Amino acid sequence: MSVCEAARQAALARHNRIMDERNRRAVEADVTEEEIERDVNEIRALGEFVEVPLMDVLSLSTDRDDDFVVHLACTGNADYQCTLDRHLRTRPVIDFCQASGITIVADAELLAVLRRHP
Repeated sequence: MSVCEAARQAALARHNRIMDERNRRAVEADVTEEEIERDVNEIRALGEFVEVPLMDVLSLSTDRDDDFVVHLACTGNADYQCTLDRHLRTRPVIDFCQASGITIVADAELLAVLRRHP
């Protein structure tokens, strides 16, 4: 398996975990599936695919798997890193992201930003 394929599979697995969590939170927050789909589609429409050379990935997070996510956001010139992962809310990660112009936000914060700036 190539490095790119492994990264793609890891991203897909992470996406599936996020979607499971999203569905659980939707029930708790009384959000309709249609509202969630609309918001997810808006986020997807704004995104782009980028490749991160693995040799360029510095160790920032206490969870090595999260380093790739941080560098992916930087490589893709992201404005926001949307996460609920506590490993991505440590000082080294926050400082690195801020130096790259990236704001780390939770899912609800990102949706609020998107709704303010259609």
